[in-house]
Amino acid sequence: MSPARRLERLIFRLLRPAYYRLRFGHPGPAGRIDRWMMASERRFGAGDAPAAASDWEDQYRSGRWSYLHGDDEAARYEVIAGFLARLRPGGSVLDVGCGEAILRDWLRPLGYAAYVGVDLSEAALAAARRGAEARDRLVAADAESYQPDSVFDAIVFNEVLYYLDDPLAAAQRYARSLADGGVLVISMFDSPRTRAIARHLARRLRRREAVRLRQPRGAWTVTVYDAAPAAAAAP
Repeated sequence: MSPARRLERLIFRLLRPAYYRLRFGHPGPAGRIDRWMMASERRFGAGDAPAAASDWEDQYRSGRWSYLHGDDEAARYEVIAGFLARLRPGGSVLDVGCGEAILRDWLRPLGYAAYVGVDLSEAALAAARRGAEARDRLVAADAESYQPDSVFDAIVFNEVLYYLDDPLAAAQRYARSLADGGVLVISMFDSPRTRAIARHLARRLRRREAVRLRQPRGAWTVTVYDAAPAAAAAP
């Protein structure tokens, strides 16, 4: 790495905590610092910034995400499936950024009325279709622009929300497609970006409960939000 590149990485690491604490999530058009931060996230960050559709396709075709089937990820899927089975048993589920639909396979023994998985990677969806049943529907679409065509008992962002350009607006938009009493379940691994997302979501949506998980390679928080906005929680 060149000296200039090393200096840029150092500046990014120094500015990143302040950016996510002071600037991220505040209204106003994106400025130069926002664009620089997102570009630097792609180069030097923790892998939790938006990526091109072609990158996702290449990664799934190369097996980059095959580790999600492993034991190290099981606890996270167990928690999400457990939340859905307890809070919306037998309900309909929208899995945004479903990948190979691993969550669906965890939900199947617990029961669900319908499962809709949305992803922009055809390679991931091809793998998901191999285990599909009549009650499953898999949709090739970009989560940034996808418009649900029905309401759901549960909508899940399982390590997906932070890859969106505007994760806060996306979470609020999808929450409007929840049925009465429905829940939005969001799992995010710990980083300055995801902590900022969670902090701002708590101001916009009504947080119901959360579980924090730790593994040797990091920590995750799985949070459940109600369909109602945060303001509705006030007496």
